[in-house]
Amino acid sequence: MKDDKVRMKPAEQQAVIEANAKAFVVTNAQLPGEELAARFVQNRHRIIQASRKPGPFIYGVYAEHLKRLFPDA
Repeated sequence: MKDDKVRMKPAEQQAVIEANAKAFVVTNAQLPGEELAARFVQNRHRIIQASRKPGPFIYGVYAEHLKRLFPDA
């Protein structure tokens, strides 16, 4: 997803928890589509590894790494 504010809104946090969601978010909504896609492609192996962990969670997808954003690690 592209809206990292989801991790700061109580109602949306609750929805992530209730759905036991495993979400990955690009934290810069101003990125052009090509860069957005490149971040997911460059991190695909990290995303797969993180997906094996129990949810719920939201990870930020950065240029060279992932960072757990919710709940706090």
